[in-house]
Amino acid sequence: MSIKVMETIGNVINPVIWIAGIVVLIILIIISNQLKELKKKVEDHIQGNKGRVYRNQKTLDLKQRETAIAKREDTYPLRKNFDELCAKYLTVAQMIPVFPLLGILGTVAGLIAQVQAADAAEIYASLDVALTTTFWGLVAAIVLKVVETWLVQREINDIETIFNDYDIKYQDAVDIRDSEIEE
Repeated sequence: MSIKVMETIGNVINPVIWIAGIVVLIILIIISNQLKELKKKVEDHIQGNKGRVYRNQKTLDLKQRETAIAKREDTYPLRKNFDELCAKYLTVAQMIPVFPLLGILGTVAGLIAQVQAADAAEIYASLDVALTTTFWGLVAAIVLKVVETWLVQREINDIETIFNDYDIKYQDAVDIRDSEIEE
C-alpha cells in the first residue's frame, strides 16, 4: 500500500476514536441515569422493610412493623427492568476495549507508511500518525473505563445489594411464617 493510503487510514482513525468515544460516553451517561431512576423505584418499593418480620394473624400477610412486605412477584418488573439495563450496559462496555485497538491500527498504518517513506518529512508525518492514534485510543479507553466504573457499575452494585438484602429478608419472613404455621 502507498504512503498516502496508510496516512489516510491513520488520519481517519483519530476522528473515529473521538466520535465513537463521545457516543459511548453519552450512552453510558444515559444508562447511568436510567439506573439511578430504577434505584429510586427499587428503594421506594423495597427498602422500607426494616426490622423483625411477623405474620398478621387476621390476614396471614407477612408484616414488618406496620407495613406489609412487598410480595416477591411485585419485584419482578423491577428486576426485569434492571436486567434489561444491565444487558444494554454490557453491550456498550464491550466497546471500550476497541479504542486501544483502533489506536494500534493507526500505529501499524503509520509505521507501514514510515517504512515506505522516502524522506524525513514523510517519516515524521507517519510517526505522528502512529503516535497520535495510539494516544487518543488509550485516552478514550481510560476515560470511558473510569466513567463506566464510577457512574454505571456503582449503580448496578447498589441495586444488586438492595435486591440481595430484600431476598434475604423475604426468605427470613417465609421461614418465620412457615415455622408459625407448623406450631
